Amino acid sequence: MKLFLKIFPLIFLMMVSSSVCQSETSSKTDIRQFVILKADDLVHDKVNVISKNWYKFLDYVVSEKIKSSVGLVVNSLETDDERYPGLLKYLNRTGYVELWIHGYDHRLGVKHPNGDLYDEFRNSSLEFQKEQIKKALDLSKQKLDFTMQTFGAPGNAIDENTSIALDAFDEIKVWFFGRDDSDKLVLHRSEEMEFPVGNPDFNSFLKNHSVSSNYIVFQIHPNMWDENQFNEFKKIIDFLKEEKCTFILPREFYSSNLSKQIE
Repeated sequence: MKLFLKIFPLIFLMMVSSSVCQSETSSKTDIRQFVILKADDLVHDKVNVISKNWYKFLDYVVSEKIKSSVGLVVNSLETDDERYPGLLKYLNRTGYVELWIHGYDHRLGVKHPNGDLYDEFRNSSLEFQKEQIKKALDLSKQKLDFTMQTFGAPGNAIDENTSIALDAFDEIKVWFFGRDDSDKLVLHRSEEMEFPVGNPDFNSFLKNHSVSSNYIVFQIHPNMWDENQFNEFKKIIDFLKEEKCTFILPREFYSSNLSKQIE
C-alpha cells in the first residue's frame, strides 16, 4: 500500500494523457444516455490516506476513463495528514473525478434537546443548515484550493430549509436528489445499481434499467463493496459502455447546458 501511495499520482498522470471515453463533447448522434456516478462517503483513512476500497474504485474509474463524482464528508479535511488534501487535489486535476459536498459532518439521527431526531439537512434550523454549508465551502476552499460546485445531503435527508439554505450560496450549482423549489440544477434519482444499498447486482440492474430517460444518476457506495460486488459494478459499467452511454460529471452537465438541451 505504501508503494502504491507513492506511485498513485504518477499512475493518474499517465492515465489522463489519453482522451476520455464518451465525453460531454461527443456529437449528439453518439449520445444515447448521460450517466452520472454519485459515489458517496469519502473520508480520510489514518493509515492509508483513503481506504483500500476507495483506492481500488478510483484506480478503476480513472484507468477506464469513466468519469465519476465523489461525495466528500468535508470535515474529514480536518487532519494534519497533508497527503489527503494532496491526493484530493490531484484527483480533481485529472478531470475524471469531481469532488462534491456530502455534508460537513454527515450528521444523521442526532437528538435535539427535546428528544426529536434531526439530520444535518433535515429537521434542523435554516441557520444551522446555512452554517454547515458555509463551513464545508470554506474548509474545502482552504484545503483544496478549488470550489466544489455540487451538493448531496447525507442520507439524502432534506427539508424545505435545505432549498433556502443552498440558494444562498451561488458557488453551488448542482443538487443531487434535491427539491424542485430550488434554484439549483436538481438531478433526480430514477435508477439503481445497488440492490440493496452497498450491493451492486448486475442482473437486478438489467431488470430495472430503462433506456427511455435522457440521464441517469447512479448512487453507489464503493467503500462497502467486497471483491464480488466490485466485479458486479464493473459488469454494469461494461454494459453501459457497450450501450454507448456518456459518462459525465455534474459540473460538466451544468456548465455545458446539456441539462436544458434534453428537457
